[in-house]
Amino acid sequence: MHTDGTVTDSSNLLPVTNNTSSDVVSLPSISAKDYTDDVEFSGMYQYLFDGTLSGTAKKDKPILLVEDKYIIDNDDLLYRVDTRRQKNLAQLKPTTKRLCVPLKFRHDIISYVHNNCGHYAAQSLFHTLAARYFWKSMFADGVEYCRTCDTCQRTKLNYGHRYAPLHPLSVPEKIGTRFSMDHKVLTRTTSAGNTAVLVIAECFSGFPHLIPVPDQTADTTAKAIVKHIVPFWGIHFSLYSDKALSFMSALFAHVNAMLGIRHVTSASRTARSNGQAEALVKRLSEHLKFYAKDDYSIKEVIPIIEVNLRATPHSKLLISPYEIVFGRPMRIGIPSDPRTTPPATEQSADVQGPHPATTAARTGSAPINAEPRAPQSGRTEPTTDPTSYYRWLSTELKRVHDAVKVGRENIKVADKLKYDKANKVVEPTWKVGDQVLLQDNTVKSGSSHIITRPRFVGPYTITDIVTGCPDVGPAYRLVDMNSGKALRHLVSNDRLKRYDANRQNFNRRLPSVQVTARPQTTFIPTVVGPRQRRPQTPKPIEILSDKKIAGKRHYRVKYTDGQIYDCDWVNRPLLDHYQAKQRFRRL
Repeated sequence: MHTDGTVTDSSNLLPVTNNTSSDVVSLPSISAKDYTDDVEFSGMYQYLFDGTLSGTAKKDKPILLVEDKYIIDNDDLLYRVDTRRQKNLAQLKPTTKRLCVPLKFRHDIISYVHNNCGHYAAQSLFHTLAARYFWKSMFADGVEYCRTCDTCQRTKLNYGHRYAPLHPLSVPEKIGTRFSMDHKVLTRTTSAGNTAVLVIAECFSGFPHLIPVPDQTADTTAKAIVKHIVPFWGIHFSLYSDKALSFMSALFAHVNAMLGIRHVTSASRTARSNGQAEALVKRLSEHLKFYAKDDYSIKEVIPIIEVNLRATPHSKLLISPYEIVFGRPMRIGIPSDPRTTPPATEQSADVQGPHPATTAARTGSAPINAEPRAPQSGRTEPTTDPTSYYRWLSTELKRVHDAVKVGRENIKVADKLKYDKANKVVEPTWKVGDQVLLQDNTVKSGSSHIITRPRFVGPYTITDIVTGCPDVGPAYRLVDMNSGKALRHLVSNDRLKRYDANRQNFNRRLPSVQVTARPQTTFIPTVVGPRQRRPQTPKPIEILSDKKIAGKRHYRVKYTDGQIYDCDWVNRPLLDHYQAKQRFRRL
């Protein structure tokens, strides 16, 4: 069907391919009989054809009010002719002539335009349809069809996604009890044979460990932890990681059990849950650009990068990871390097005990200015007492650690408030039984779908909502709706998209009359009963010119029947369009 009123034969239409079927389908043609049976256009068509009304005021009054906007063209089809009200649109196209579509053809027209014209969104689909066709519920029908399109839901971005509130992990009670780890994969194998860098951050202080490894297997990862982490921090700690294969094998679990390590994994493909390791990977990447000559000499600069990361103070705590661990700033050979000395102790470290004169001075039995004991020849007088120094150091470290713990807790509260406000978070409303699609960015090796890969896979059904600790957000267990197989790992709210492909209500309200191309059905326009067609009144389209006759303005106006008439009055939209056209010509 074309806007010029001609009827397109169904055999000339482009084939419409269904997502689940390869049958070629065609659209039947609209005939005059279809209007006599239609709920929306039957009254208007009957009145324009022979002037017959139903006799009911509720039905006849709307017809009489808008009958000047409808015409029956030479092909016996009903069209709506409108004049643009907006000036900017009227300059482009003063009038529009649109085919009125009966109810039973709307499903097929919406489906054909949407599926074969780039899977328009609701707004674009409406503008495309409204330029050629007319029916009252066009926008609502287009919105419902687009909302339930399976291809659109799998392919398009999830514009309805809302961020869930941030759930920061709690601060460890003590230093050296929790670690976060990940792999920084290298683009080239280094000259030392390394393909990745295992990054491990102590979660209380942020103390980093950068360990070049030849591969990412579980055996290599376990050996690196035993060689570099256990001698420094001991055993019986928690280890946080993602669900990479090197962290999920039976061998890695066995090593963790032997060393008393509690292994905690984040939800699948949720980098935010392992934030400290991810941040350390980014900082490592930046420092490699600063110091490494090329991709093959990365191992040589790892020590200097570790020194920089350990000695750099935290941006909000203003204390370095090294100082949190050892109780003093790292000496890195720069001017004004800090020098930490404990306060003077009251007890000497001399194994022979304090001098009698010193003891008398402290007890008051001798004057304070009594001559001190002279150092013995051949011996170095110690200046501090080991026990007192240990007490001072332990007290100082405890004070620092307590302050760091309070500071980190305050930072996490501030970060949560900032994140929730910036992302306008909303509590997830998923329920057991909801149908969802799952975002999947993985590309299988040798796959032929890389650019053409859909963003979402599924559909799945939520079978369980897992809520563990208060500081950990909910995760969801999914089951494939087609195969009934449950996903191995839990997924987070960020990867879910609501799925709705139920078109029962849409199909019931707008039934489809698509027919297969084999055999092809021919629809012959027929008119029920002898009727005499009512002559159509031509309607003005545009003003061609104007002139004054006896002081009164006259206009030459083109009408829908192709004739040009002289008029002494025109409606305001036509006059506005004509005046705008004249102003444009004078420019």
